Amino acid sequence: MDFPNKYSLFSLESLSQDFANSIRKQLLTQEADKQLLLAFTACKDGEMRTRIQAARLYGSEVPVKEITHLTGLPRRTIIRWYGRYLKQGLSGFVDNRQGGNHQYLTDEQIQDWTLAFLSQKHKTEP
Repeated sequence: MDFPNKYSLFSLESLSQDFANSIRKQLLTQEADKQLLLAFTACKDGEMRTRIQAARLYGSEVPVKEITHLTGLPRRTIIRWYGRYLKQGLSGFVDNRQGGNHQYLTDEQIQDWTLAFLSQKHKTEP
């Protein structure tokens, strides 16, 4: 027996868009929208402005596809920044990542390596 596919009338794109819209548990209040708008206009940091704009649009039910087009951010990043705003307020937009270029050698090891390199360099010069 052949059963019709329950998704046969929908495109995968519209299904994923519907799913993205359905996970919006909390929409922005008018006060929160106003707070984000003021923060956006006062902020001078481009990356921070993008995060604020993405969260504001997401909380205002703008389609995720349109937000990704406007901001250049992936869908998951938009949802993550919006969630951080709901939990932490404006401080949730601060990027707390640490750089990955950590020094693994001690100062003594660097000094020893530098001296060895310089002494080797002098030996090879005529």
